[in-house]
Amino acid sequence: MSLPQSPDLQPSSGLMPVQSRRPVAGRSESERRERASLRRLEAGEQRKRAARLAEALRNDSFVLRYLPRLDLASPGDGFVSAELWLGLPNRRRGLMPVAPLLRGIDRAPLRHEMLCHTLRIAAEELACGPPRWQISVPMSGHALADGLIGEVALQTLDPLGIEPHRIDILIDEAELVIGGDLLQQQIASLREAGIGVTLEGFGNAFGGLALLSRLPFTGLKLDRRLAHALVNDPAGPDVVLIRAAIDIARRYDVLVSIDGIETETELQKARELGIGQAQGPWVGPALPADVMRARLRLNG
Repeated sequence: MSLPQSPDLQPSSGLMPVQSRRPVAGRSESERRERASLRRLEAGEQRKRAARLAEALRNDSFVLRYLPRLDLASPGDGFVSAELWLGLPNRRRGLMPVAPLLRGIDRAPLRHEMLCHTLRIAAEELACGPPRWQISVPMSGHALADGLIGEVALQTLDPLGIEPHRIDILIDEAELVIGGDLLQQQIASLREAGIGVTLEGFGNAFGGLALLSRLPFTGLKLDRRLAHALVNDPAGPDVVLIRAAIDIARRYDVLVSIDGIETETELQKARELGIGQAQGPWVGPALPADVMRARLRLNG
């Protein structure tokens, strides 16, 4: 005698009962609501970030610092360039970097204002410094994709008589990989205008050596994570990557620098490998503009 079949089962189908599929639909609906909630939270956070940046622009309340870079190729170890750092005061956290606040901002006018403000700061500082002094300016992938950096930079530099190559745009390797062809086209445009472009954060997530041969970079900045490997694991994969990057960079006349140098030993290892410039705690902390100028005068 055959047993009665459940109405939710199909003979010989091998499929699960209908009742077992219903919770899946419920989970899917729950996931959709959760994703929508996360999108709303992200949109709210973005509005807050945009409001803070807009207020800082109105009040000119950014805190300026310069990270000095040491020239490892010259015997005098002189400071040849610095990286511009913008921060905002925060009662709980002290100074907060502006760069993370800019990521994901979808308001093109605000990005444009920040771009003009940042390049104006760099240009005015270059006008006060020695003729060969160079300033690096970190730039988000979104700002670079807008395609206005070259035009704004030239409009800012020309009235002060500053040559375009004295501004160096820093683009993070991770953002460049995500940005794809559009960012690569903008890099080519910047180089045609004579503006320097450095690939920074190299080796943090990707270590894409092919980028050095495909794009017209003027600089390659090794991530601070690699600095410790110079001493702690000199025969390890990180140092192999550094050597390969230096070799390819030399072929394309790309200046190699490294971030995160914390000891004299790391500095000497970087020099032995042929790295051209270094920055980090051992080289010097982020300095106010007037202190940076005093250091420049001391270094001739």
